[in-house]
Amino acid sequence: MIHALPPAIVAGELVRLQTRQHVVALTFDGGGNADGAKRVLAVLRREHVTGTFFLTGHFVQTYPLLSRAIGRRYPVANHTVDHLDLRRLSTTAATREIAQAETMIRRATGRDPRPLFRFPYGARDARTLGIVRRLVPGEIVLMHLGAARDRSTIDAHALPGVIRAVRARGYRFVTLRGIRAP
Repeated sequence: MIHALPPAIVAGELVRLQTRQHVVALTFDGGGNADGAKRVLAVLRREHVTGTFFLTGHFVQTYPLLSRAIGRRYPVANHTVDHLDLRRLSTTAATREIAQAETMIRRATGRDPRPLFRFPYGARDARTLGIVRRLVPGEIVLMHLGAARDRSTIDAHALPGVIRAVRARGYRFVTLRGIRAP
């Protein structure tokens, strides 16, 4: 019996890697704060695991040294300037959020975030997908660098267990570098 893999592309967005290899791509959103970032980076280094970091312009402006350190080791991607719901913005304002973030991220990290983009809150519609389409949205395994409203850093604390569980299933880690538009 042949089992088909779930679709890699849903509604024009990359939602899984297009492969039958046992690989997993960890991704991390950096937007509100960086309370768990040092722990995440330490675990990734200690475990020799890679990841892709979706950063906002606000994050790279607030944490320039951390952003530069992330950019030296890992691929970075665009998560807008201010983590706003692009559906609520005019096309001009949404385009500006994306373009300004790209510039800010490139300057802060030394890396080009294109073609990867992640919608804040996962909020998108046909219009905002059209605006971003040239940036190729993608989403694989989503984790966060910051703390929740209650200041808990659940993702940072869960990361070692996630890495162990993924490796125990025979998977290895990759970045989203080199992913092409669907």
